[in-house]
Amino acid sequence: MRAIQLNPNSSEPHHLYAYILTALNRPDEAIKEEKRSMEQDPFARSWALGYQYVFERQYDAAIAEFRARGGGGKQDPAFQFGLAWAYEEKGMYPESALELEKAFHISGDERSAEEARLAFKRDGMRGIREWSLKQNLEKIRAKKYVSALDLATDYARLGRKQETLAALEKAYEERSPWLSLLQKSRGFDFVHSDERYRALVKRIGLPPAY
Repeated sequence: MRAIQLNPNSSEPHHLYAYILTALNRPDEAIKEEKRSMEQDPFARSWALGYQYVFERQYDAAIAEFRARGGGGKQDPAFQFGLAWAYEEKGMYPESALELEKAFHISGDERSAEEARLAFKRDGMRGIREWSLKQNLEKIRAKKYVSALDLATDYARLGRKQETLAALEKAYEERSPWLSLLQKSRGFDFVHSDERYRALVKRIGLPPAY
């Protein structure tokens, strides 16, 4: 707030304030701040408002925003990854898989694009989710760092409760910064009633949203 007072026309403080409001379960204010950030600098992170809509589970608004700003041949995979996420959250799995494949193509990761396509062809969205988990587990076996929160997300998308909770505990130990938005992920809804999850939310210091 002090930064905004000192320079109300700066995009960055409004963007960061939107994250804080999101974590505090103040969605209308968060969206308002992200819009202000975009007004001050529409090119700094032109994908940000779309992601904000996904955080608040306003999927139609997110899809429209990504398509409006990500059109015109822009080669920024953030739009396709965002669209893939919004479509998946809404249950539009073929559309999600297509945007994910596009995102990998734009990123120059042709191998992942093809593997994701084949995974969806084999077993739909569950195939992509299993493929994502396999990729992360292979990185760990190769002694590469993978965020415990990424693993928790993979396990949650597959409905594997015990692994999800264990990975979330590990993410807490790692002080993963994105745990601040833990309650915004629809994938974790299925563990909201578990006391271990509720205790974790309390330890992080978040106002409960379950």
